[in-house]
Amino acid sequence: MFGTTKPKFVDPTFAGGPYVPGTLAKCVERFPPDAAMVRRALSAGGDPNSAAELSGETNRLPPLVSASISDGYGEVVRALLEAGADTDARNAAGGAQSGEGSGVGDRTALMYAAIYGRCDVVQILLDGDANPLATTNDGYTALGYAKRNVIKDFTCGCDGITKMCSCAGTVVARLAAAEAAAGGGGL
Repeated sequence: MFGTTKPKFVDPTFAGGPYVPGTLAKCVERFPPDAAMVRRALSAGGDPNSAAELSGETNRLPPLVSASISDGYGEVVRALLEAGADTDARNAAGGAQSGEGSGVGDRTALMYAAIYGRCDVVQILLDGDANPLATTNDGYTALGYAKRNVIKDFTCGCDGITKMCSCAGTVVARLAAAEAAAGGGGL
């Protein structure tokens, strides 16, 4: 009514046209998540490791990091991993998701999944060989972030309702086991 309206997003993979940069990012960030659309964008030429997919944005996240933040994106994460996404890619310094701590700007997808209590994504990333011992500049691992959230009475939007999430304990347990198996301290 007032101002301009946003143009409707058209997935060029439906039309069989050339890949348009930025399409994968739009597919990854789409709500509700659509893993089939992400797979089509990847098969049309989308780069699962390119933060440049968010061209024009000042805060750039690699597609895998972006998908690891939001609830319900497990299958999107799986599609990106199947296409060769780097499990240990980090967001650019000063990335869009600031959270807490001075390690902002050097977090992996596994760290973000731990921060936001994404149980399914943590397991998918660990199955995809994400490094549980990777640390931020301030020394945090994914387990360190997960434990901080449990201590702070971690809550998430399970089923759209903010409540105490049992996933937080599951995330800590999975990451502790993965860290121990990789030669780290675990709990």
